[in-house]
Amino acid sequence: MTYELNANKKPYILQICGLKNTGKTTFVKELTAYLHEKNYRVAVIKHDGHDFDTKHYKEDNFQHYQAGAQASVVFSKTQWMRVQKEERSLEQFIEEFQEMDFILIEGCKQASYPKVELLRKGISETPVSNKEGRFACIVDGDYTIDERCFYREEEELYENVIRSLIEMQ
Repeated sequence: MTYELNANKKPYILQICGLKNTGKTTFVKELTAYLHEKNYRVAVIKHDGHDFDTKHYKEDNFQHYQAGAQASVVFSKTQWMRVQKEERSLEQFIEEFQEMDFILIEGCKQASYPKVELLRKGISETPVSNKEGRFACIVDGDYTIDERCFYREEEELYENVIRSLIEMQ
């Protein structure tokens, strides 16, 4: 299925929320691959509420950063990556990706963009994200919640999520 892009050329924004170990990163990776296969341009913004650590990265630009550089870039002919010490808001990152078709945000559960929340038995069985914007939960079984649910293993999961997102706009 192909999706009608926004008439105003703005990207669709989808948050993927849930507690640690509920499958957010796997879901974002699989949804990104699904959209990429359909030739959509996708940006992913991942929030780390614990201030991520760069000391385990061994690439040269991370070594420069760890040595005290305020910013470090590695680039080639076709790609680049930057790490920088600077406070930024989610909205500033979103603004940088306006040429994309979809922006997927992993985390930022208190934001109010359209979102799904992943629930997982034994880890998180009730939603914890800001209800504003949440249009569904993605579940691994039956839950007693009064919200629309998609099952993690359903065949058309990604299509159903994207269709629901587009219908909200």
